[in-house]
Amino acid sequence: MSVFSDPICHETCFAKRELYKDVISDYALKNKDIKKQIENSILDQEVHYNFKQELVKILRLIAEKEKKQNKLDKIIIPEFLFTYLNDKKGDGDVKKEIMSQFGSAQDNRLLKNLYDIASNLDIDEKERTEAINTIGNIGNADSVEFLMKMIEDEKNSDEIRYDSTKALLSVIHPYSIINEQGKEEIVDKRKKYIKISKEQINWTMDIILNKNINFYIREALVNIIYYYEKQNKNYAIKLLEEIYNNTDNKFINDKTADILNSFTEKNKYKNPIITDKEWDSHTNNLP
Repeated sequence: MSVFSDPICHETCFAKRELYKDVISDYALKNKDIKKQIENSILDQEVHYNFKQELVKILRLIAEKEKKQNKLDKIIIPEFLFTYLNDKKGDGDVKKEIMSQFGSAQDNRLLKNLYDIASNLDIDEKERTEAINTIGNIGNADSVEFLMKMIEDEKNSDEIRYDSTKALLSVIHPYSIINEQGKEEIVDKRKKYIKISKEQINWTMDIILNKNINFYIREALVNIIYYYEKQNKNYAIKLLEEIYNNTDNKFINDKTADILNSFTEKNKYKNPIITDKEWDSHTNNLP
């Protein structure tokens, strides 16, 4: 019953819930009927979505324990969860929990389902955004092309296109920090950058210089040219100079100047004058 207390009433409730999840998942390894019961409850439209979210967490525990028990290479996602993700009647919060719990499973079937949700104009934008964000977290080289098409598609709203841009940046450039030795250190599950082709970088340029596309999208995509420096620094600088000299937007110009100055002689490229009021408006009006 503590499922319906949010936030959880106190530490004892939380500890009990975690214990129950562990006990149920252990029992499910020996009794297939329990897994079927969980499936039936998740698919039952009469069951409260909060409880379904907790059951999805239990399924993740079961999958992890089955992986260890059977010495599998990766966890196996229950097939019926794919059915639920594609069900228009499925609850958005439950779908979000499925993506959250199983997003790191490295299962191409899940990516395919996420592509279908993200590109479906008939699905609620909040749900599409969640799918796009998950693609950003777990996507691979194939996801680059998919996200580029999402950005390019004028049928998508600026919000969806902007979310796709952020996801694209996340796929191409894994999250990193500068360590104590002053070197870049990758800290997410991808241990390498995804290389992009000359065609893809030229596509990026076309979008950035297209005045008909929302400038927030174009500004964010400048980062891809920045990342391309790891593959071809001279070409990246050439493209950035082209943006710097031809952009119609001072915020894009400002970002490009900062990047160019970090690559070349300091302060060679002048930043445009942007007032505090303009920065506030820029920050508060993201798609």
